[in-house]
Amino acid sequence: MGNVTGKALNVVSRRAFTKGSVLTAAFLSSFIFSPATVTAAHRPKTTADALLYLNTHGVIEIHSGGGHVSPYGDRRAINIVSEVLDCSDELCKINYGDNPAHLPAILGQFSNHLSFTNEKTNRKAAEVLVKTLKQQAVLKLGGKANDYQVANGFVFNHSQSISFKEIASAYRRVLKDDRLCENTLDLIKNTQRQGICVAVGEIS
Repeated sequence: MGNVTGKALNVVSRRAFTKGSVLTAAFLSSFIFSPATVTAAHRPKTTADALLYLNTHGVIEIHSGGGHVSPYGDRRAINIVSEVLDCSDELCKINYGDNPAHLPAILGQFSNHLSFTNEKTNRKAAEVLVKTLKQQAVLKLGGKANDYQVANGFVFNHSQSISFKEIASAYRRVLKDDRLCENTLDLIKNTQRQGICVAVGEIS
């Protein structure tokens, strides 16, 4: 999968030229000197991305609900995330909506492709969230990330603990995979709030 970082993607703008010779030169140079522009132009509109958001109530909102049960089968998608974060199902919830306005794109239910793709992608997003929670605990409480565990809505070591709710209320972070589709990027822009958002591109 691509790199997941907390940095925003660079926005590459195109200039409008009227003269044919200048336009041709600019077109050719875009392939030679600006590969990022070409990549951005071919970014897919929809892919089966995972998007998790830890809100200030300490609840993990799951914006990609595909699982073994069915598309948006909430029990399976919740099970995947709660298993990785070692928490109860009550700390996870599916955010329903109409694609593409409220949810990352979900592929059609062709055999088990949707189920396995979304399980792997949601699991990776949950693993990134665990790592991020440990890093935020270090910033708040000190120590080393490897000394912390995540379970039951808390991040803790042998002597200290901090809740998901406290971390989400204290930090605002957006971690984005560099392979996200346009719909997921739009969703992130439209729903940025206090808390921690993790978005991972489709893992096939």
